Amino acid sequence: RDVKPDNVMLSGDAAVVTDFGIAKAVSAALTGAAGPTLTQTGSGIGTPAYMAPEQAMGDPATDHRADIYSFGCLAYELFSGTPPFPERTSHQVLAAHLTQVPRPVTELRAEVPPAVADLIARCLAKLPADRPQHVREVLGVLDGAASTGAGTRMTFRRSVRSRTLSWGIAAFVVVFIGVIGYLINRPPRAGAPITLSVLPLGNTTGDTAVDFLTDGLPDEIASALGRVPGIQIRSRSGARLYRGRLGVDAAEAGARLGADYVMTGVVRRDGGRWILSADLSRAADRTSIWGESFTVNPDQQARTVQIIAASVLASLQSQFPNSVGAIATRTSTQQTSNNEAYRLYLRGQERLNRRGRSVRESAELFRQAIHEDSSFAAAYSGLSLSLALFPYFQGVPAHEILPDLQSAARRALALDPSLAQPHVALGISHWFANQWDSAGTEFETAIRLDPLDVEARVQYSRHFRFLGRHSASMRELQIARTQDPASALVLSHIAYSFYLDGQLDSALTESRRALENDSLNLTSLGLGAMIRLHSGLPREARALTSRASAMPNTLYIMAKSGDSATARQLLRELEASTPRPWPFHTRRAIAYLGLGDTASALSALEEATVAEENWSSQNGVFDPMFATIRRTARFQALVRRVGLVDPGQGRR
Repeated sequence: RDVKPDNVMLSGDAAVVTDFGIAKAVSAALTGAAGPTLTQTGSGIGTPAYMAPEQAMGDPATDHRADIYSFGCLAYELFSGTPPFPERTSHQVLAAHLTQVPRPVTELRAEVPPAVADLIARCLAKLPADRPQHVREVLGVLDGAASTGAGTRMTFRRSVRSRTLSWGIAAFVVVFIGVIGYLINRPPRAGAPITLSVLPLGNTTGDTAVDFLTDGLPDEIASALGRVPGIQIRSRSGARLYRGRLGVDAAEAGARLGADYVMTGVVRRDGGRWILSADLSRAADRTSIWGESFTVNPDQQARTVQIIAASVLASLQSQFPNSVGAIATRTSTQQTSNNEAYRLYLRGQERLNRRGRSVRESAELFRQAIHEDSSFAAAYSGLSLSLALFPYFQGVPAHEILPDLQSAARRALALDPSLAQPHVALGISHWFANQWDSAGTEFETAIRLDPLDVEARVQYSRHFRFLGRHSASMRELQIARTQDPASALVLSHIAYSFYLDGQLDSALTESRRALENDSLNLTSLGLGAMIRLHSGLPREARALTSRASAMPNTLYIMAKSGDSATARQLLRELEASTPRPWPFHTRRAIAYLGLGDTASALSALEEATVAEENWSSQNGVFDPMFATIRRTARFQALVRRVGLVDPGQGRR
């Protein structure tokens, strides 16, 4: 899993791999005792420039074909002088491996034989199944033997006047010698970006009133450091896995979160003061490279963030002068000098990150922050996203929150046009009106403004899924995973994508990872229940629904898993309820599908469409729950009515 020039040496007439450290570590993890292992946690272990797409994703099914991809990267560099995706940051390289095709090697070195150029391109295929399946195929091409992949015979002409060895062997020996010289004598490049994860602070005070500080302050420190050229913040969502934990192992956290450096800290009370002791450790060897203590004044939290970020930055700049830049200057509308507004904003962000029922609290806190400072762009931005999530987590009809959502988003962008989050909120708002093209434009804008925004990637992936473009949906999730490999939200949607494609084993693996990282995440519970139901695990499915209140698919899972009597009773109670919960007709439709009553299900969906319950952006039309009605004229008419393609004609 780490084939690269640094690990290849010449010995006689052969080039040999000299370092099997990663392979041994993975082998030990797979065969060792119970508990999280390297592949179980989804870690992308290796060197970005030479890493196969499935390896970058931490796919547990990664096998020897990842080395064939790395060989393709190495061969590409041997012949052209550069890796397939040169002069990029680590996250850009990983994203390129997942989504881009490198320039043909012959464009950089015209004399490369077509058969060898074709072989390199095949080795660099995104899907393992499209690559040579064994190195014997590679050797066959290089030796001029029959190519089992192409089914044709390709031979290299040998010139007795210039060579006695086969061209393939001679070329590789020569270029290996050349590349060693190149690697030794090439001009030094700027240092690679620093990947860093900021963990929630530990709370030793026993005072829950400090919770907003222990979660909100690290998130703001991460935001500040993330604006520094040369620093990449990893796993902002996944880092919440360590909420409330003390004594975190930096090596374990770094591997799980995909970060080279891990920042931890604890808050303690000293007399009437709060003291924050922070530490930055190198994950590889747990070495602390920075550590300080700070007095936290609740009335000056913004100042505290600035002081801590500046101290960390100074340490990183001294150790990595060629890599780390300076914090970008922010305008007065991008921040606030009002300490109370900032305190309320931090609390709002902490509630928003929790999702679920906390979304309503977050909206109220953002409103209070705006009341304190009416020009605080980030507070408007947070309010817009929290309102966009109300229909999903608060059971509030979309039309009730649309005016406030759009007003908050537009005010945020008027104050700070560089914000991505308001565009995400606006994209979601367009779903509610079935304005799919407008939604896509907003998500594209959000990603253009902030390519590292995991929220934007996740929502854009959902957008593609609603349109039936499942490959594009998975691509966005794969990119999100490189930034936040431990995010329960990202893992849950990856699991759901596998589920839609019928890859139930992979879906279960990713779903279990998601729940290991956040056992209370409502998305993980809801999607995980569906995956288990269709994987023949009805008890596990019911157990997950019991841990989440009022999920739209609860009655469906109950009925399909064998408890139809209880499902019918709860359906009768739902239909008799006053006032009716939202989305009332959508819930009825899903319950009827679970009970096998397709006629009633279609009638309920028609009523849901008239009531603008936006059922198509809750479940999507491609979920297997709709299998029994998918081909009916009534369902296809409903799909067209909400502006989507017929399920049988979804674009891959």
